[in-house]
Amino acid sequence: MKSAFNVKPLLRWAGGKSWMIESVKQLMPQNYNSYHEPFVGGGSVFINVGRNKKSFISDVNAELINFYFQVKMNLDQLLNKIGEYSNNKTSFYEIRSSLSLTDTEAAARFYYLNRLCFNGLYRVNKIGRFNVPYGYRNIDLIDLEGFYNLRDRLNNTILLCADFEDSLDRVVEGDFVFIDPPYTVAHNKNGFIEYNQKIFSWEDQERLAKCIKAIISKNAYFVLTNACHDSIKKLYNNIGMQYEIERNSTISGKMKARVRISELIVTNC
Repeated sequence: MKSAFNVKPLLRWAGGKSWMIESVKQLMPQNYNSYHEPFVGGGSVFINVGRNKKSFISDVNAELINFYFQVKMNLDQLLNKIGEYSNNKTSFYEIRSSLSLTDTEAAARFYYLNRLCFNGLYRVNKIGRFNVPYGYRNIDLIDLEGFYNLRDRLNNTILLCADFEDSLDRVVEGDFVFIDPPYTVAHNKNGFIEYNQKIFSWEDQERLAKCIKAIISKNAYFVLTNACHDSIKKLYNNIGMQYEIERNSTISGKMKARVRISELIVTNC
């Protein structure tokens, strides 16, 4: 019997998979070698799965990977820096506009903005500057339990800032890969699809499907999540088994715009 208790991720991340953790646990193999996650984001699945396994996590978001590295290697300094910040609108915009940071300061800034911004979104403008507004959150800035849980999980983990194709080259026979790419096609009026197409194109979706075929050829295991859309179903036709799963949409800021949508899981487990 798998435990229903799951550790809450430290970061807030739009499109996070906390709600899907039990489904992933039920589908993934009980016995495997290393754990891989090439689109780690907020890490909700990573922090709850394969805790005794050597892990490889990666993302193209350099700020995100630097944050994880600082949690792993410099947690005390990171917490001290975050402790200097205040939770108010003026401080938020001052910190959001700050530049010339050390790696630890950059990680503290990243966490602070993630903690207090609107809906946990990560969005940058044309010159690469974070531009999500203040979310008016009445919360404590430092979640000590969350930081310690994450540091513990990162203990036996290799961190990579890399394209998913480079990351997945490290997969060998008997490994398990959880894959949660940015969604390119709309499902139930996903309002962020236009933005996602800029950071993860349909060509990237096709390239990912080829990588998954390579995973299968290596006799490794995978669980992929994606939009439940005919184009995705067709792309993964004859590549593993497909399942549909429903969830509540949490992207929209207006409650009346939040609806139940279907997502697709593809796996060879």
